[in-house]
Amino acid sequence: MASKQKTKGNSFERKIAKKFTEWSGFAWRKTFGSGNMRFKTRSLNEIGDLKSEREVPFVIECKFHKDLSYSKIMKGDCGKLDNWILEMESDQKRSKKLGLLIFKTNLSPIFVLLSPRYNRAGKREHFKNINNLRSRNFVDYKGRTIVALDNLMKQPFEVIL
Repeated sequence: MASKQKTKGNSFERKIAKKFTEWSGFAWRKTFGSGNMRFKTRSLNEIGDLKSEREVPFVIECKFHKDLSYSKIMKGDCGKLDNWILEMESDQKRSKKLGLLIFKTNLSPIFVLLSPRYNRAGKREHFKNINNLRSRNFVDYKGRTIVALDNLMKQPFEVIL
């Protein structure tokens, strides 16, 4: 039987997949083995927690935990968020894509951290429309942009392509 935390994580991933399907107009689903620590590797087609029926320039990692120190995020020093970023960046390196870390805690809204990637020359490449997103409410966390998912989804899906 699945643990309470695993069930919570699976439910959150399905919820985000449904939101992305409605927002983008094409299907999203959980990846096979998402969140399963028994399997350390997956195929290149199954990187991240969600997969779409179309090719997109980013990989998605989803996290739903009981608590997270938002004051530490504002100070730029949140160990738990740093660990999630490392996990996402591992997927980014394998996929050579930008990263979306979608996270939530109990009784809080859903947030998205948009992570740049590094090109072959070592230069950071951001989402193309990052300045459009930054004109709204956002938090800068170690060079990455955090916005509320609801605010992001008020924009056309193409804003993150």
